Amino acid sequence: LKQIFQLASLVVIATIAVQSIKKNTYAVSLAVAGRELLLRALFPETSVPSGSSKISSTSSFQPDAIRRAGQQYSRSGREMRCGEEIPPYSTVTTRGIEIFAQSFYKSHNGDHNMWTYRIEFRNSGKEEVRLLARHWVFTDNNGKAQEVKGPGARGLTPTLRPGKRFKYESGTPLPTARGSMHGSFLFEVLKLESGLPPTRPVLFTARVGRLALSADDSLETPPCPKEAGEDVVPTTSVRVTPSPHGPFQPITAGVTSHYQGLIAPQQVQHGTRSGAGSTSTCRLTT
Repeated sequence: LKQIFQLASLVVIATIAVQSIKKNTYAVSLAVAGRELLLRALFPETSVPSGSSKISSTSSFQPDAIRRAGQQYSRSGREMRCGEEIPPYSTVTTRGIEIFAQSFYKSHNGDHNMWTYRIEFRNSGKEEVRLLARHWVFTDNNGKAQEVKGPGARGLTPTLRPGKRFKYESGTPLPTARGSMHGSFLFEVLKLESGLPPTRPVLFTARVGRLALSADDSLETPPCPKEAGEDVVPTTSVRVTPSPHGPFQPITAGVTSHYQGLIAPQQVQHGTRSGAGSTSTCRLTT
Protein backbone atom coordinates (compact mmCIF):
# COMPACT_ATOMS: atom_id res chain seq x y z
CA LEU A 1 0.00 0.00 0.00
CA LYS A 2 2.87 2.33 0.81
CA GLN A 3 4.42 1.76 -2.61
CA ILE A 4 1.08 2.35 -4.35
CA PHE A 5 0.64 5.61 -2.43
CA GLN A 6 4.14 6.72 -3.44
CA LEU A 7 3.51 5.89 -7.10
CA ALA A 8 0.15 7.67 -7.03
CA SER A 9 1.84 10.74 -5.57
CA LEU A 10 4.41 10.68 -8.36
CA VAL A 11 1.63 10.47 -10.96
CA VAL A 12 0.01 13.59 -9.47
CA ILE A 13 3.35 15.40 -9.51
CA ALA A 14 3.98 14.40 -13.11
CA THR A 15 0.50 15.62 -14.10
CA ILE A 16 1.13 18.98 -12.45
CA ALA A 17 4.49 19.17 -14.20
CA VAL A 18 2.87 18.60 -17.58
CA GLN A 19 0.40 21.42 -16.96
CA SER A 20 3.12 23.81 -15.78
CA ILE A 21 5.47 23.34 -18.75
CA LYS A 22 3.01 23.29 -21.63
CA LYS A 23 5.06 25.77 -23.67
CA ASN A 24 8.09 23.48 -23.78
CA THR A 25 7.24 20.65 -26.22
CA TYR A 26 10.32 18.57 -25.38
CA ALA A 27 9.74 18.86 -21.64
CA VAL A 28 6.08 17.95 -22.05
CA SER A 29 7.04 14.79 -23.99
CA LEU A 30 9.42 13.73 -21.23
CA ALA A 31 6.85 14.40 -18.53
CA VAL A 32 4.12 12.51 -20.41
CA ALA A 33 6.43 9.54 -20.94
CA GLY A 34 7.30 9.49 -17.23
CA ARG A 35 3.67 9.67 -16.24
CA GLU A 36 2.78 6.74 -18.55
CA LEU A 37 5.53 4.61 -17.00
CA LEU A 38 4.18 5.36 -13.55
CA LEU A 39 0.61 4.56 -14.60
CA ARG A 40 1.71 1.24 -16.06
CA ALA A 41 3.38 0.40 -12.79
CA LEU A 42 0.11 1.11 -11.00
CA PHE A 43 -2.07 -0.70 -13.58
CA PRO A 44 -0.22 -3.57 -15.30
CA GLU A 45 -1.33 -4.35 -18.85
CA THR A 46 -4.10 -6.91 -19.12
CA SER A 47 -3.83 -10.00 -21.28
CA VAL A 48 -4.60 -9.74 -24.99
CA PRO A 49 -7.73 -11.63 -26.12
CA SER A 50 -7.38 -14.50 -28.57
CA GLY A 51 -7.21 -13.53 -32.22
CA SER A 52 -4.81 -10.66 -31.52
CA SER A 53 -1.07 -10.53 -32.05
CA LYS A 54 1.71 -8.74 -30.23
CA ILE A 55 4.82 -7.88 -32.17
CA SER A 56 8.18 -6.83 -30.82
CA SER A 57 8.89 -4.11 -33.41
CA THR A 58 6.94 -0.85 -33.69
CA SER A 59 8.27 -0.10 -37.17
CA SER A 60 6.98 -2.88 -39.42
CA PHE A 61 3.63 -4.63 -39.63
CA GLN A 62 2.75 -7.48 -41.97
CA PRO A 63 -1.05 -7.56 -42.43
CA ASP A 64 -0.95 -10.87 -44.30
CA ALA A 65 0.87 -12.58 -41.43
CA ILE A 66 -1.50 -11.12 -38.83
CA ARG A 67 -4.52 -12.17 -40.89
CA ARG A 68 -3.26 -15.73 -41.35
CA ALA A 69 -2.33 -16.02 -37.67
CA GLY A 70 -5.95 -15.39 -36.66
CA GLN A 71 -8.89 -17.74 -36.91
CA GLN A 72 -9.32 -18.89 -40.51
CA TYR A 73 -12.49 -18.44 -42.54
CA SER A 74 -14.88 -21.38 -42.51
CA ARG A 75 -16.56 -21.83 -45.88
CA SER A 76 -19.75 -22.88 -44.12
CA GLY A 77 -19.43 -20.31 -41.31
CA ARG A 78 -21.51 -17.19 -40.79
CA GLU A 79 -18.92 -14.99 -42.50
CA MET A 80 -18.69 -16.89 -45.81
CA ARG A 81 -21.97 -18.84 -46.07
CA CYS A 82 -20.81 -20.80 -49.12
CA GLY A 83 -23.65 -22.54 -50.96
CA GLU A 84 -26.27 -20.27 -49.37
CA GLU A 85 -28.23 -17.30 -50.60
CA ILE A 86 -26.60 -14.12 -49.33
CA PRO A 87 -27.96 -10.55 -49.32
CA PRO A 88 -26.10 -7.50 -50.64
CA TYR A 89 -25.05 -6.54 -47.10
CA SER A 90 -23.33 -8.07 -44.08
CA THR A 91 -22.39 -7.23 -40.49
CA VAL A 92 -19.56 -8.80 -38.48
CA THR A 93 -18.13 -7.69 -35.12
CA THR A 94 -14.54 -8.45 -34.12
CA ARG A 95 -13.09 -7.33 -30.79
CA GLY A 96 -15.74 -4.64 -30.46
CA ILE A 97 -15.31 -3.32 -34.03
CA GLU A 98 -18.56 -3.72 -35.96
CA ILE A 99 -18.20 -3.58 -39.74
CA PHE A 100 -21.33 -3.12 -41.85
CA ALA A 101 -20.91 -3.49 -45.61
CA GLN A 102 -23.50 -2.90 -48.34
CA SER A 103 -23.26 -3.04 -52.14
CA PHE A 104 -25.29 -1.16 -54.77
CA TYR A 105 -25.42 -1.89 -58.49
CA LYS A 106 -24.35 1.19 -60.42
CA SER A 107 -24.12 0.55 -64.17
CA HIS A 108 -23.10 -1.67 -67.08
CA ASN A 109 -20.16 -0.33 -69.05
CA GLY A 110 -18.95 -2.36 -71.99
CA ASP A 111 -17.71 -5.71 -70.69
CA HIS A 112 -18.04 -4.77 -67.04
CA ASN A 113 -20.74 -4.26 -64.44
CA MET A 114 -19.99 -1.67 -61.78
CA TRP A 115 -20.94 -1.64 -58.09
CA THR A 116 -20.37 0.83 -55.33
CA TYR A 117 -20.00 -0.39 -51.77
CA ARG A 118 -20.29 1.44 -48.49
CA ILE A 119 -18.41 0.42 -45.38
CA GLU A 120 -19.27 1.62 -41.88
CA PHE A 121 -17.11 0.95 -38.83
CA ARG A 122 -18.49 1.33 -35.31
CA ASN A 123 -16.36 0.90 -32.22
CA SER A 124 -18.71 -0.73 -29.72
CA GLY A 125 -15.79 -1.86 -27.53
CA LYS A 126 -13.74 -0.11 -24.85
CA GLU A 127 -10.43 0.17 -26.69
CA GLU A 128 -9.16 2.96 -28.92
CA VAL A 129 -8.00 1.55 -32.26
CA ARG A 130 -6.57 2.72 -35.56
CA LEU A 131 -7.18 1.23 -39.01
CA LEU A 132 -3.93 0.30 -40.78
CA ALA A 133 -4.64 -1.88 -43.84
CA ARG A 134 -7.35 -3.54 -45.92
CA HIS A 135 -7.78 -6.80 -47.85
CA TRP A 136 -10.60 -7.38 -50.34
CA VAL A 137 -11.61 -10.42 -52.40
CA PHE A 138 -14.07 -9.76 -55.24
CA THR A 139 -15.48 -12.85 -57.00
CA ASP A 140 -17.50 -12.99 -60.22
CA ASN A 141 -20.23 -15.52 -61.00
CA ASN A 142 -17.68 -17.85 -62.64
CA GLY A 143 -15.68 -18.13 -59.42
CA LYS A 144 -12.81 -15.95 -60.64
CA ALA A 145 -11.44 -13.84 -57.78
CA GLN A 146 -9.68 -10.49 -57.72
CA GLU A 147 -7.77 -9.42 -54.61
CA VAL A 148 -6.88 -5.94 -53.42
CA LYS A 149 -4.42 -5.37 -50.56
CA GLY A 150 -3.21 -2.02 -49.33
CA PRO A 151 -2.80 0.51 -46.51
CA GLY A 152 -5.79 2.23 -44.95
CA ALA A 153 -9.17 2.81 -46.57
CA ARG A 154 -8.98 5.13 -49.58
CA GLY A 155 -5.74 6.47 -48.15
CA LEU A 156 -7.19 7.12 -44.68
CA THR A 157 -6.06 5.50 -41.43
CA PRO A 158 -8.73 6.75 -39.01
CA THR A 159 -8.63 6.41 -35.24
CA LEU A 160 -11.80 4.99 -33.67
CA ARG A 161 -12.38 5.82 -30.04
CA PRO A 162 -15.09 3.89 -28.14
CA GLY A 163 -18.50 4.81 -29.51
CA LYS A 164 -17.14 6.47 -32.66
CA ARG A 165 -17.94 5.64 -36.30
CA PHE A 166 -16.21 5.96 -39.65
CA LYS A 167 -17.69 5.53 -43.14
CA TYR A 168 -16.26 5.37 -46.61
CA GLU A 169 -17.40 4.43 -50.10
CA SER A 170 -15.62 2.83 -53.04
CA GLY A 171 -16.42 0.69 -56.06
CA THR A 172 -15.50 -2.42 -58.02
CA PRO A 173 -16.16 -3.81 -61.53
CA LEU A 174 -16.96 -7.41 -62.45
CA PRO A 175 -17.41 -9.01 -65.89
CA THR A 176 -20.58 -10.82 -64.72
CA ALA A 177 -23.90 -9.40 -63.52
CA ARG A 178 -23.56 -11.01 -60.11
CA GLY A 179 -20.83 -12.04 -57.69
CA SER A 180 -19.69 -11.49 -54.12
CA MET A 181 -17.12 -9.69 -51.98
CA HIS A 182 -15.57 -10.21 -48.57
CA GLY A 183 -12.43 -9.12 -46.78
CA SER A 184 -10.86 -7.77 -43.63
CA PHE A 185 -9.17 -4.76 -42.06
CA LEU A 186 -6.07 -4.64 -39.89
CA PHE A 187 -6.34 -2.60 -36.70
CA GLU A 188 -3.81 -1.49 -34.10
CA VAL A 189 -4.86 -1.00 -30.47
CA LEU A 190 -3.82 2.49 -29.34
CA LYS A 191 -5.35 2.34 -25.86
CA LEU A 192 -6.49 -0.64 -23.82
CA GLU A 193 -9.66 -0.78 -21.72
CA SER A 194 -7.64 0.76 -18.86
CA GLY A 195 -7.11 3.86 -21.01
CA LEU A 196 -3.37 3.20 -21.26
CA PRO A 197 -1.41 2.39 -24.41
CA PRO A 198 -0.09 -1.18 -24.65
CA THR A 199 3.59 -1.71 -23.89
CA ARG A 200 4.01 -3.42 -27.27
CA PRO A 201 1.97 -3.08 -30.50
CA VAL A 202 -1.28 -5.08 -30.39
CA LEU A 203 -2.78 -5.87 -33.80
CA PHE A 204 -5.93 -7.72 -34.85
CA THR A 205 -7.89 -8.43 -38.02
CA ALA A 206 -11.55 -7.37 -38.21
CA ARG A 207 -13.46 -9.29 -40.87
CA VAL A 208 -16.07 -8.29 -43.42
CA GLY A 209 -18.72 -10.94 -43.99
CA ARG A 210 -19.33 -12.06 -47.57
CA LEU A 211 -22.07 -10.07 -49.33
CA ALA A 212 -23.67 -10.35 -52.74
CA LEU A 213 -22.94 -8.16 -55.75
CA SER A 214 -26.27 -8.28 -57.54
CA ALA A 215 -27.55 -6.47 -60.63
CA ASP A 216 -30.91 -5.95 -58.91
CA ASP A 217 -29.59 -5.74 -55.31
CA SER A 218 -31.30 -8.99 -54.34
CA LEU A 219 -30.33 -12.33 -52.76
CA GLU A 220 -27.75 -14.30 -54.74
CA THR A 221 -25.92 -17.64 -54.49
CA PRO A 222 -22.56 -16.80 -56.05
CA PRO A 223 -19.67 -19.29 -55.91
CA CYS A 224 -17.15 -19.03 -53.08
CA PRO A 225 -13.67 -17.96 -54.18
CA LYS A 226 -10.29 -19.50 -53.71
CA GLU A 227 -7.78 -16.85 -52.66
CA ALA A 228 -4.57 -16.59 -54.65
CA GLY A 229 -1.37 -17.95 -53.14
CA GLU A 230 1.53 -15.91 -51.81
CA ASP A 231 3.55 -16.67 -54.96
CA VAL A 232 0.99 -14.77 -57.05
CA VAL A 233 -0.17 -11.79 -54.99
CA PRO A 234 2.56 -9.76 -53.27
CA THR A 235 2.25 -9.45 -49.52
CA THR A 236 1.07 -6.10 -48.19
CA SER A 237 3.68 -4.27 -46.17
CA VAL A 238 2.66 -1.36 -43.96
CA ARG A 239 5.40 0.59 -42.29
CA VAL A 240 4.73 2.99 -39.43
CA THR A 241 7.43 5.46 -38.45
CA PRO A 242 7.59 7.47 -35.20
CA SER A 243 6.62 11.11 -35.48
CA PRO A 244 8.66 13.97 -33.95
CA HIS A 245 5.37 15.44 -32.74
CA GLY A 246 4.34 12.55 -30.52
CA PRO A 247 3.42 8.85 -30.59
CA PHE A 248 -0.13 9.38 -31.89
CA GLN A 249 0.85 11.17 -35.12
CA PRO A 250 2.74 8.47 -37.06
CA ILE A 251 3.49 8.32 -40.76
CA THR A 252 2.13 5.22 -42.49
CA ALA A 253 3.46 4.07 -45.87
CA GLY A 254 2.44 1.02 -47.87
CA VAL A 255 1.89 -0.51 -51.30
CA THR A 256 -1.53 -1.33 -52.76
CA SER A 257 -1.54 -4.45 -54.96
CA HIS A 258 -4.46 -5.49 -57.17
CA TYR A 259 -4.48 -9.10 -58.40
CA GLN A 260 -6.60 -9.56 -61.53
CA GLY A 261 -6.13 -13.27 -62.23
CA LEU A 262 -3.89 -15.38 -64.44
CA ILE A 263 -3.28 -14.20 -67.99
CA ALA A 264 -1.70 -15.79 -71.05
CA PRO A 265 2.14 -15.70 -71.22
CA GLN A 266 2.17 -13.41 -74.28
CA GLN A 267 0.06 -10.89 -72.34
CA VAL A 268 2.40 -10.65 -69.36
CA GLN A 269 3.48 -7.07 -68.91
CA HIS A 270 6.51 -5.60 -67.19
CA GLY A 271 6.13 -5.68 -63.41
CA THR A 272 4.10 -8.88 -63.18
CA ARG A 273 5.29 -12.28 -62.01
CA SER A 274 4.26 -15.91 -62.22
CA GLY A 275 1.96 -14.98 -65.11
CA ALA A 276 -0.27 -12.97 -62.81
CA GLY A 277 -1.94 -9.83 -64.00
CA SER A 278 -1.42 -7.40 -61.14
CA THR A 279 -0.93 -3.70 -60.58
CA SER A 280 0.66 -1.88 -57.67
CA THR A 281 0.49 1.68 -56.43
CA CYS A 282 2.33 3.33 -53.56
CA ARG A 283 0.45 5.42 -51.01
CA LEU A 284 1.74 7.58 -48.16
CA THR A 285 -0.61 8.70 -45.41
CA THR A 286 -0.15 10.75 -42.26
